[in-house]
Amino acid sequence: MSTEPIEIQSFSPQGAAQADYEALNQHINAMRRERLPDDPPIPLAETIQSLQNIPPYVDARAWVAWDADRKEIIAESELVMLRTEENKHLAQIEINVLPAYRRQGLGRRMLALVAETARAENRTILLVGTIARVPAGEAFLLRIGARKGLESHVNQLRIEELDRGLLERWLECGNENAAAYELGFWDGPYPEAQLSAIALLNDLGNQQPRGDLAIEDMHMTPEQLRQNERSFMEKGVQRWTF
Repeated sequence: MSTEPIEIQSFSPQGAAQADYEALNQHINAMRRERLPDDPPIPLAETIQSLQNIPPYVDARAWVAWDADRKEIIAESELVMLRTEENKHLAQIEINVLPAYRRQGLGRRMLALVAETARAENRTILLVGTIARVPAGEAFLLRIGARKGLESHVNQLRIEELDRGLLERWLECGNENAAAYELGFWDGPYPEAQLSAIALLNDLGNQQPRGDLAIEDMHMTPEQLRQNERSFMEKGVQRWTF
């Protein structure tokens, strides 16, 4: 089956038609079933809210490919660029092709669009991730000449196997040191007086391993924190901070 007749179109995350959101949500969940078979599907409303409420400092572009009858999205790609002072050379990308349409050149066509846009924005390095459960992802990246920068693994905890005794011992240790700390709780937005302290706390993320990835330290600003919070609220996310 040739993919040449398949048209790839840009997709507006904020202003798509309802039918297009529905098709994209079905595609997202089809890819999700392959990667995370134990996880539930993402509701349509959640997908729409996430796409329509991206923080202003996040520049997100997307493309989709439809089947011949325009009933199903068979491939999708994303390009995300952070409008920050750091990492102006980087962009994050995703390319997702349904299994039945792989090894037909569609992924390369998607990559060409992503790379062209990134080049126009002077983004010289594209970051992309793959998962071992879907070996086609790594095979595709190796074929196009991508270089592995960092490997990680995912831990899953089955609640019925949780060691309650271990939790109790941790609580006992915490009580022994209780006098040295104060436990606080915020429901919703961060207090204005604590924004700078929270921004500084976010800097701890720069200590995480980066492997061979050419990533600069990121410094979240108070305004970016507020943009994230507004995005959370619009998406219906409830946040508790301890």
